[in-house]
Amino acid sequence: MKLTIERLTVLSPQDKLDLAKIWPAVDVDALQHQLTRSNALFVARFNDRLLGGAVRGWR
Repeated sequence: MKLTIERLTVLSPQDKLDLAKIWPAVDVDALQHQLTRSNALFVARFNDRLLGGAVRGWR
């Protein structure tokens, strides 16, 4: 299996669970609503699970 980096525009239920474990202090549902062209979420995926993420555009 390979590690992939991708930009998420829609979070699946599994993505939300994984992000909640990675960032326990972040409201994942609110994050979903803030995803736009200028606010991006990039994630690292391995075996269909998220290992980490980075956001661009939020202040």
